[in-house]
Amino acid sequence: MNTVNLKELFYMERADGKDIDASTASVAAATRFLTRMLKKDGPLPPGTVVVPVICLTKADFSQWYEEQQPAVKKWMEVNGMGAYKAGKQIVIPDLDSGAVEKIIVCIEDVNSVFFLSNLPSSLPSGYTYTLSGGALATPQAATNAAISWALGTYEFTRYKSENGKGEGENAAKSTQQSALVWPEGCDVALASDTAAAIFMVRDMINTPAEEMSPEHIQRAAEALASIYPGATVDAIVGEKLRAQGYGQIYGVGKAAAVGREPRLIVLKWKSASVSGVAESDRKKVCLVGKGVSFDTGGLDIKGASGMLLMKKDMGGAAHVLGVARMIMGQNLPVDLSVYIPAVENSIAGNAYRPGDVLVAKNGMTTENQNTDAEGRLILADAIVQAETESPQLLVDFATLTGAARTALGPDLPAMFCNDDALAEQFVKISHELRDPVWRMPLWPNYRQLLKSDVADLKNVSGDGSGHAGAVVAALYLQHFLETRARAGASGVTPIDSSIEYGWRRSPGETPWMHIDLGAWNSASKPGKPKGGEAQALRGVFELIKQKFGA
Repeated sequence: MNTVNLKELFYMERADGKDIDASTASVAAATRFLTRMLKKDGPLPPGTVVVPVICLTKADFSQWYEEQQPAVKKWMEVNGMGAYKAGKQIVIPDLDSGAVEKIIVCIEDVNSVFFLSNLPSSLPSGYTYTLSGGALATPQAATNAAISWALGTYEFTRYKSENGKGEGENAAKSTQQSALVWPEGCDVALASDTAAAIFMVRDMINTPAEEMSPEHIQRAAEALASIYPGATVDAIVGEKLRAQGYGQIYGVGKAAAVGREPRLIVLKWKSASVSGVAESDRKKVCLVGKGVSFDTGGLDIKGASGMLLMKKDMGGAAHVLGVARMIMGQNLPVDLSVYIPAVENSIAGNAYRPGDVLVAKNGMTTENQNTDAEGRLILADAIVQAETESPQLLVDFATLTGAARTALGPDLPAMFCNDDALAEQFVKISHELRDPVWRMPLWPNYRQLLKSDVADLKNVSGDGSGHAGAVVAALYLQHFLETRARAGASGVTPIDSSIEYGWRRSPGETPWMHIDLGAWNSASKPGKPKGGEAQALRGVFELIKQKFGA
């Protein structure tokens, strides 16, 4: 097969000879898995050896096993595969030559996009593989298999040295990599868009803060927009934020160094199918992503261990760009706006202080009681601006609270929603896609904890207990949703605030989901290496597709 030095994808050059920075490379190199995927009907490189991989479910295995030659049965039995074993695989050699003849893989869950992710690193290298078997009988299973293979090839090697001893090892690896022929029945476009979005999200989160500043996040958005016709990116930067009323984004980010100024990044795109549709009739979707490129905690400074992974605090920004990439790639018939408040929460003489009062874009004031609760402050300004578009759906992603991780752990994002029907649909989709979330309550009794003696709100709980930290943060954001006459706009009956769960402050509140996620794998699993991770991304895309795709 043709080999590509993945390092070249990360260290590309612009036409003027200057290196493309890590943020732009995160977008451009997100399709590098394609170097390990071959077209089904295309010519194979000279010398290619094709080996079939037969994927069997528990229901398929027994019949297939009984149809095999006695020598094959004996080989499998001796190697502990005389019966179905979920997640296990075995190489079956040619009985005469001893060369690899086929691979048998026992599949447990074809609804996962990780069920074959161990194969790229565990199968004999240097071969090209095809997939078949009863486990891949449906287009969805075939598509998931392709995504699973792609995710199994993910590595973040931008900062790995190729000098000295490592160079030979890497060179040998690049010439021996295995490849996969796209599976029969696979939706190649959807699989490619999904894998590229996840690769991009992971790359952005994994990139050190030095090369993922607010300006770099803007460059990533611009690089993404350049791929899709009609997509545009604008940004309000530095002092212009204050002049235009974005007091909370400006206040949090003003202490950053020159070149790392705070900004509100706005990506806009709409499908050609909605271009002739009246503004009031468009399917309007707004995404908001927290873009804290590094969080020291501000003057309420974090300890060393708490600061170690804070390069990932822009994970929300990466996620909304990932969802946008899927929406634009699949050309969903929506009018899309993406808002990223991007800041670095730094410490300097002009840093915002505990006790300062910040003024949001809508004029609401917040008494800052903890500079390490900065994410909700900047999200509020972006939500206010997104609300000026009267969206039919507003979703925000944020690595917002440690409380959510304490409650649910690193693998399970907390989801808050003010619309029961919307929440139920999303939870169902997320379960089906194995892209899990857990719904948490917008418990109205806790709104009183945000009351301030000197301003409209506080940004943290006023009782000092720290209890229900994720709920309180979500309730703070909910205060910045608009209330308007929108009969039937959400497609469901407006919810009275007295009904258990799903509370709105009024029937006209915008349908909204807030996703508080960790965006990080603390340990490696097949297809999910240690480091940045995309969570709830596929679920949100599928929700938007189901609600507005027709």
